[in-house]
Amino acid sequence: MVISGERDTSVCPSVCLYLFYCLRVRLRETETEEKQGWRDFTRSWMLDPYSLVRSDLTTVLKTSTEKKKCMTAEFQPDDSSFLSLTTDEITTLRDIQTYSQTQSWKRSRMVLYLAFLLGILPTAAQAQWRHPVIKLNSQLVVGSEVVLNPGTPLVLRCEGDGPVNWLTRLAKHKRFISKVKGRVRTFRVERPSAEHTGTYKCEYTSVNVKGQNLFSTVHVYVKDPDSLFWTSSTSLSVVRKEGENYLLPCLLTDPEATDLGLRMDNCTSVPPGMNYTADPRRGILIRNLQPSYNADYVCSAKLHGVERTSKAFSINIIQSE
Repeated sequence: MVISGERDTSVCPSVCLYLFYCLRVRLRETETEEKQGWRDFTRSWMLDPYSLVRSDLTTVLKTSTEKKKCMTAEFQPDDSSFLSLTTDEITTLRDIQTYSQTQSWKRSRMVLYLAFLLGILPTAAQAQWRHPVIKLNSQLVVGSEVVLNPGTPLVLRCEGDGPVNWLTRLAKHKRFISKVKGRVRTFRVERPSAEHTGTYKCEYTSVNVKGQNLFSTVHVYVKDPDSLFWTSSTSLSVVRKEGENYLLPCLLTDPEATDLGLRMDNCTSVPPGMNYTADPRRGILIRNLQPSYNADYVCSAKLHGVERTSKAFSINIIQSE
């Protein structure tokens, strides 16, 4: 499996530790303030239980959150001491209770916000996604190519950190891709043939991730005892303009084949000056086509010392004016 590009996620632990430190410091400061407020409240309450209730509301609101919770807890509607209060005092207590609840919410909101940061920043760091993982028939693919023997199902599974999809060599093979979109997509052929030989690419579907070259590929050889090459019937007749390049799609179905090359169908060598390169995974690339190349060609290779050839390609080059 071929992958490209690397990302550094070491920033995540440093940021998380820093935010966690800030959260602990703030909570300790809040705890210290509440303890001091509680001591002040106890001292005042022992001297005059009603002094805090009858004092100006602005003064009362300067006390700690815990003090106000205590005051509202001391005077419940079923408490006899509550019945002795005046209407203004009851209103004051209700205002204190409302303020206490507001302050409690503000503190909770602060903690939730910091917790949110602690959660979202690691997620942002992890947004530098890994390369998708490819499995063949439930086994992790660790190399750049795999070989299937005749009769073996072809089940390619792609797993990623986000929505992924398969890119197949032939457009008609898209029908073998699972319909459900998500972090896992499967390419499944129960009875593959030489036609399914080729390179399969799994990539993220997100536009933002595509630019990071985060993809994985694997080349699949599907052995066919009757054919060492796969050739497309639609590419057997080639018509191109002079000076163009053309790839003859004669893919090898067995990686053990050697000496991949090109020759004339009449068993003679290619025309003088013809420049081509052979790739077992893609075929024969002919560069700078010339009218003198008009002829029938076959791809050739040796398997266990025996020469094998592909179907014939008829090449016709249109001369430039």
